[in-house]
Amino acid sequence: MHLRCMILHDDGIPITAEKIATLVKVENVFVESYWPNLLAKLSEKRNIEVVALLQSLQSLHLLVLRLLLLLLSRRRRYCSSDLRPT
Repeated sequence: MHLRCMILHDDGIPITAEKIATLVKVENVFVESYWPNLLAKLSEKRNIEVVALLQSLQSLHLLVLRLLLLLLSRRRRYCSSDLRPT
């Protein structure tokens, strides 16, 4: 739902519950009727650009974590193969 707020913000359209509900309807997605109103109120209190930045940082954080886990699993496999008797 927050992506709809960012779409409206990027286009310079005021973020209202009606605009969010229209985007949801156009996308043919079902959401509970209270979500557009909640998001509109949230966007009044929060800077949408900051929310977008935090979401990007969260995605970057998850990517780095996945890469570290992959590297650790490969290292563990490599180290355990050295311990096997030949």
